[in-house]
Amino acid sequence: MLHQGLIENLTKELKIAPLSIIRENLEIEVLNEISKTKLTDNLIFYGGTALRLAYNSFRFSEDLDFLLTKSLKSDKKELEISLNKVVENNQGVILEEVIEKRNTLFGLLKINHSLLKHSIRIKIEICKKKNGVKKENKLLISPTTNLEVIFPTADLESLYKTKLEALKKRDLARDWFDLWYLNQKLDKKQKPNKKFDFNKQEFARELKRFLPQDKWSIIQTVNKFYE
Repeated sequence: MLHQGLIENLTKELKIAPLSIIRENLEIEVLNEISKTKLTDNLIFYGGTALRLAYNSFRFSEDLDFLLTKSLKSDKKELEISLNKVVENNQGVILEEVIEKRNTLFGLLKINHSLLKHSIRIKIEICKKKNGVKKENKLLISPTTNLEVIFPTADLESLYKTKLEALKKRDLARDWFDLWYLNQKLDKKQKPNKKFDFNKQEFARELKRFLPQDKWSIIQTVNKFYE
């Protein structure tokens, strides 16, 4: 776990709340531990956190999402081993649960830190449903750590398709931001077949939780894109 002085320095440097720094630092550690197990042979890292760590998105993220290409009997055990290793190496981190459901393997880490008013959590969700996602080995990096991880990650086109699918099922400001970002990376101007129905103040308030303060001006650009 990062010590308090370093977190305070990173908070000033990155212009983001301590909870985002603490969470992202732990996300990289989780990815590193999973990459050492047999699980990684059949996993594809995707979602908003993958977009940030592999493709330099400005938006910090909360959870780790994976797709499982082949299910093995040892999957739950391998995930438990990985998460318990993170717990061992980080004071204040607790493994709350690892649950296997029909189509999902789910893990939850709880993080306590003196700089946090309340504990925060990292959800690890491994989806077992079939998918057409294409992967490539990507270097995952974060300004919160010197640790670098190579991990099978969805390519940009696949991230774009999965984000469009996510918007069919939910209406979160961060998904709309990610889709805008992917449009920029892929040089597209495609909008989902769905109305952008946010109050501008509400949209900005939600995104400011995940964006560094010096990137808040981008929110207006995102709004204009969907007008």
